[in-house]
Amino acid sequence: MSAEGWTVIQRRWDDSVDFDRHWIEYQEGFGDPAFAKNFWIGLDNLYCLTNQRNYKLSITMRLANGEFRFANYDSFRIDSEKYNYALHVNGYSGNAGDAFKHTSETEGTNRWQDGMPFSTRDRDNDRWNEGSCGRRYRSGWWFNNCLWGNLNGPFKMQTNGWPTCNDGVCVLWQSINDYEKYSLVRVEMKVMPNPRSQMY
Repeated sequence: MSAEGWTVIQRRWDDSVDFDRHWIEYQEGFGDPAFAKNFWIGLDNLYCLTNQRNYKLSITMRLANGEFRFANYDSFRIDSEKYNYALHVNGYSGNAGDAFKHTSETEGTNRWQDGMPFSTRDRDNDRWNEGSCGRRYRSGWWFNNCLWGNLNGPFKMQTNGWPTCNDGVCVLWQSINDYEKYSLVRVEMKVMPNPRSQMY
């Protein structure tokens, strides 16, 4: 789905489409972009798209109180299936924080997701030695050990207007200040050619 030069690669509006899927489904894509609410473009499509020229990524996230947060990256691409569609992002800007490259004093880069291959419930490519991040967090994503962001996680039901997510099993972007323990209520990821960026 394209709009104003952008190509939407993922959209989450509600829980009508299950994102806890197998590897082949994430490869091929699922949902119907024609209806514009919930879909995933597919890893094969995303690889072909982001490797034909330099691309940038824009992520729009809606919080439970109606506010929006944004994470933008000047450079975005994924590797081929041979390398399990590893993620490459650079040049963050926005007001949501950089969950893809988050570091902490206690964990260092253990949850750093840039450079990580894609994992699903049936294809474990993460660095979590105790299990599968895809199974634990019920989605396909670029997990490390395990995450700071997971925009393909399941939606949480709202309690008193706030979708609490203490276990991390939700639509999550933990680098948002004061929103680390709540599920997002809507998400959109979109890409556009960026002639000013350099592939890396």
